[in-house]
Amino acid sequence: MAESRSLQQLKKERTTAKQRFSRLANSVMKSCEKMSAEELEEAVSKVALEADQVMETNGELETAWTEEAELEPPPPKKGEVQDFKKTAEECERRLEEVEGAVRSVLWQSSHDSSPHL
Repeated sequence: MAESRSLQQLKKERTTAKQRFSRLANSVMKSCEKMSAEELEEAVSKVALEADQVMETNGELETAWTEEAELEPPPPKKGEVQDFKKTAEECERRLEEVEGAVRSVLWQSSHDSSPHL
């Protein structure tokens, strides 16, 4: 729970989750054309799980930060609030990119393997 961990720890967890997600997404993007359909499905599932982890840690950090800001003035800085939104948007965008690349490869491979008339 967010209450039992410090903001610093939550920031570290979010950073780690973002790094794992980015590395995996980059790896899939680089090698998706060489993967089988089964490997692509597994890769997309793993990327989606990592994206979920980013969103979860981002949400926990935002909740903890909001709770702390309510207890201890000064009011929240606009840049910090925007950071939570930016992280979520970037994660969603990158996941969509990976899914789109995988769909494209799957479509191309199914198109290439269909009998030509």
